[in-house]
Amino acid sequence: MPLNPANPTLIDFFRHARAAIDALEKFVSEETAGRQKAELSRVKPATPTVQPVSAKADDARLAYTIKEACRKIGISRSTLYQAMSSKRLRAVKSGRRTLILATDLQRWMDSWPDQ
Repeated sequence: MPLNPANPTLIDFFRHARAAIDALEKFVSEETAGRQKAELSRVKPATPTVQPVSAKADDARLAYTIKEACRKIGISRSTLYQAMSSKRLRAVKSGRRTLILATDLQRWMDSWPDQ
């Protein structure tokens, strides 16, 4: 028997099948959502293992590398090196590393003109 799309029985069959599939999909999605909610309510939120860095912890530093000093006050490396070469900012060497003492950095920034 060939399938005739104009057959009302066949059209009704597919309409009922589509309604059954829609109902089944709704039931499954609601069931899954209910399970996920239950699982989420049982799971405790993860505690962060890394503590956020506060500004006070950064202020307690005694010295900064060139990169850290530039980042802290928001200037370029060349500006910092110019200040060091003109002896307006003192830098000390510790092995191969150049360090700027926090007090010297603050003193240099305090000497800037107010604008």
